[in-house]
Amino acid sequence: MKVGCERKKGGGRKTKDPEMEKDLYKWYLANKKEDRQITARMVKERAIELTTCPDFIASKGWLDKFKIRYNLDIAKETSSLNIYPKSLKPKTEDIDSD
Repeated sequence: MKVGCERKKGGGRKTKDPEMEKDLYKWYLANKKEDRQITARMVKERAIELTTCPDFIASKGWLDKFKIRYNLDIAKETSSLNIYPKSLKPKTEDIDSD
């Protein structure tokens, strides 16, 4: 049994919906061409919209493999954004500029 770099490529599980993945990749390229930032959530939501496979799940594992297959740069979702409500925004005039 061959392991590591000696293994043949393509011996793993096949994708459930290869047409969806091709269409999703085209969507990704079109958005990148427009300089839009693509997030993991956006890709997952679009995959669900495009799939014809009723039991398809856009899991983190699927996304990780999709990114590897197509060599994609997709931004991670962040749980906290650097956006403050006006009442919590730090006031720059309160900072001493000695």
